[in-house]
Amino acid sequence: MASRFAPAVKLDRIRALGAGLELVDGDHELARERAAAIARHDGIRLLEDSLDLETCEGAATIGLEMLDT
Repeated sequence: MASRFAPAVKLDRIRALGAGLELVDGDHELARERAAAIARHDGIRLLEDSLDLETCEGAATIGLEMLDT
């Protein structure tokens, strides 16, 4: 899920990684709301990069690994 107004390079990179991408006519928050609605409807967990503990821990680990090199 992404805003139709997100930078083209970001959208192209998401597609290049093989992800399905639905674009919404609105800002980032509207895209997040749409993703949350889909997750609730389908009974799946929505991972949000800054709100999900495991994702934050993963980012911190990457940072530590970069400092170690």
